Amino acid sequence: MNKRITNGLSANNFSRQYLGLSYDRSFNFSKTMVNYHETIQCVGLVWGFQSRFFSSGHVDISIGLFNRPIWGVFPKNYSKNFIPVKHFVLATQPVVGVAIGDWKKSGAAAKCEALFCEEDIQRHWEVGLPDVTIGQKNQNIGVDIALENRLRHISFSIQPKAAFYYSHRHVLKEFSYSYHNLGFSLKFRYYVFQTLRVRKGKSGYNFSGPYASFLTGYYLIRNRHNLNSEQQGQKVGNISIEPAIGFQQRLFKKLFVDGSVFYTKNIVSKFSADRKGYFASWLGLGFIF
Repeated sequence: MNKRITNGLSANNFSRQYLGLSYDRSFNFSKTMVNYHETIQCVGLVWGFQSRFFSSGHVDISIGLFNRPIWGVFPKNYSKNFIPVKHFVLATQPVVGVAIGDWKKSGAAAKCEALFCEEDIQRHWEVGLPDVTIGQKNQNIGVDIALENRLRHISFSIQPKAAFYYSHRHVLKEFSYSYHNLGFSLKFRYYVFQTLRVRKGKSGYNFSGPYASFLTGYYLIRNRHNLNSEQQGQKVGNISIEPAIGFQQRLFKKLFVDGSVFYTKNIVSKFSADRKGYFASWLGLGFIF
């Protein structure tokens, strides 16, 4: 950063690569977990990239070595005294948020240098930032890829998507748990104010802005646990629907941020309990091509 400031390429604005220490502390109030009412703490050594945009937004993508606890997958009848409290894992950690501070402008910042808001885009690939954890007793990976296509010169798009998630936890010597989820979905989006902004010359058809969407998908789920050398598990396939409202934004021609509030319901499922609908929220960060 000092070199870029000296060359006049940047201001002292907490952006660029960094190396640091992290400490997280959260509070658990779930009655279904063994460590009920205990605080969860995590210490890590991280390397990453942080960038601010506008006066209050920031994106932080990092990878680090963390000392994390394992929780939430072991039988309730196990005493917490027999559970490994923490172990070291190598993991990714994406963050999108709001930055509050005493900012001093070094010059006029062009809005569209960050957003490229006047571009017309016919299609783009979206690759979600991989969710990776590698540890002695805990491994998981989550990847997804989608192709968003604009339907002619209108604010509608169609987005096929494939996603895969795998998790394995070896909590105790006599107990391990694994989970797989393979999903394929098709999402229809309507960017609510985009046509109006295009007519006013304030935007292009660029897959950015508030939207309403409808998704249908098929998800193949398999879980298995091994308790005292006895294996049990199940394999189910669900078909779900998901109406949502959200906001997507392309950043710096390389990144995207997508957040939504949605209602999801399995219309086809092996178990009746899985057919109950519920509201949820989601925030995604990834790369565009």
